[in-house]
Amino acid sequence: MLSSDLAQVFDNYFDIRIARTPEDVKAAQMLRYQVYCVENNFENPEDFPDGLERDAFDERSVHALLVYSPTNLVIGTVRLVLPDPNGGGLPCQTLQPSPMEYLNGTFDPSSSAEISRYSIARTFRQRVGEKRYPDVGWRYNPEAIAMRIRRAMPYLSLALFRGIVALSEEYGVKTVFAVADPVLLRLLNRFGAELTPLGPLVNHHGRRQPCFARIEDVDNAMYAHRPELWDAVKSTAPKLVI
Repeated sequence: MLSSDLAQVFDNYFDIRIARTPEDVKAAQMLRYQVYCVENNFENPEDFPDGLERDAFDERSVHALLVYSPTNLVIGTVRLVLPDPNGGGLPCQTLQPSPMEYLNGTFDPSSSAEISRYSIARTFRQRVGEKRYPDVGWRYNPEAIAMRIRRAMPYLSLALFRGIVALSEEYGVKTVFAVADPVLLRLLNRFGAELTPLGPLVNHHGRRQPCFARIEDVDNAMYAHRPELWDAVKSTAPKLVI
């Protein structure tokens, strides 16, 4: 059972918010540049001389930001590519074959969107608390709080997924697609946020699994099977609609 201590970590140290200003979107794109161009060779950094990773799908995307509250630093982001009113498809539909073919037309394009550009700052993925946290003036043992933060690290992915759920609710999205790292999918599955595979693995920023989920099904499954996790992440919900 997840203790209330984890929920306190979220409340005290992390904030999940929707990017509603150009500055927020730039913060997301700056982190994406660091993760996708500097730390990994997913995209060519020379294509983004201003240090902001972006593509044509950003024009119809909305972003969720994961913020480290003590410094107001954006440490995580994920975007939701919304349906194109002009009939353009989602990013995953550029793959061959398109993952949608495995659904045999049983989805509504007008209420479907795609999760992409999942990013968490390396500082919060490696050696968490050993360099950053002792420097911000804790009132108590920094090693003890670092251990608490380490316990929360896997749940940052779940927090970003909660941002996706909030964005889906706001924009009327009922089905989400993704081309995701199998490791991330296994982590989300353990949280009860299960996405259904669509066909085999593909080469897209490494070996990735096309998949989809209906938001209502994920919500119900998490509430039924992992209510302690869902409650902890939902404790941040009021911050999502600002």
